[in-house]
Amino acid sequence: MTYMRKVIALFFFCIFIISTTHIAEFRKVPELIKHYTEHKRGDASLNIFKYVFNHYFKGDEKDVDYSRDMQLPFKTLDHILTNIILDVPTPGLWINPVIFLNEKDYSCNYKSLNLRFYCSAIWQPPKC
Repeated sequence: MTYMRKVIALFFFCIFIISTTHIAEFRKVPELIKHYTEHKRGDASLNIFKYVFNHYFKGDEKDVDYSRDMQLPFKTLDHILTNIILDVPTPGLWINPVIFLNEKDYSCNYKSLNLRFYCSAIWQPPKC
């Protein structure tokens, strides 16, 4: 039972990722690897984390290989998907609002209450 839940959850997760991520960006992954090897040849101490930080989190600095940097995956928004949903109301399903005509004032006027009568009824000695 739990195995089937995991399979179904993985299936829906994959559908979600595929629907929100542009597949064309994954085709650029070989360019990412080539560009990393070029930088690695220039600087032997460069690791993959430093490379990703410099190219994705540091900003788009216009350096010597700026045009090559823009060919990396998820750097530009070339493939934008826009969903437009129109909700057309169905005729004949209108609900009329309820109007309350009898409004009553339920405010309490403490001056008109005789609280001494009620208090004296509460505090009486026990009866045998």
